[in-house]
Amino acid sequence: MRIAKFLMFLILSGSILTIITGCGTSPLQVIESKKTLSVEDGKLVIIYTFNQPVNRRTVIPNSTFIVSTDSLKEVPGTIEFIDDRTVKFTSSIPAEEALSTNGGKINVRLVGRSPFKEWIADMKGNPLDGDNDGSSGGDYYAHYSFNM
Repeated sequence: MRIAKFLMFLILSGSILTIITGCGTSPLQVIESKKTLSVEDGKLVIIYTFNQPVNRRTVIPNSTFIVSTDSLKEVPGTIEFIDDRTVKFTSSIPAEEALSTNGGKINVRLVGRSPFKEWIADMKGNPLDGDNDGSSGGDYYAHYSFNM
């Protein structure tokens, strides 16, 4: 009888729906690939794929998707979605302007937590799990050495 009352409470309060829909879901995470970084038409290109669809409005160059180099604090660029899980950053300046003549270090930060409440999110608004700890929130950092 107690169990039946508890289940009735869960159903009426909507908690059973949360329990059912929350099972087996993992937070939004980056899936690394071997072809993450390249130069196309003289521009720096960075491609990331995520484990689930991304809310397109949350991926903003130099706000939630930040690219820097040894010589530039922020590399200007644009974001394009190849599909609902794959994001392509293309610099708006030539790669040789973003890097020194010999190449250099490229740093990428994908924001998963911010005091300004701006972060890359899944379709439900949950932040990126950038630190891969299994919970939403935490920035994703990547550092690449690149030779021109």
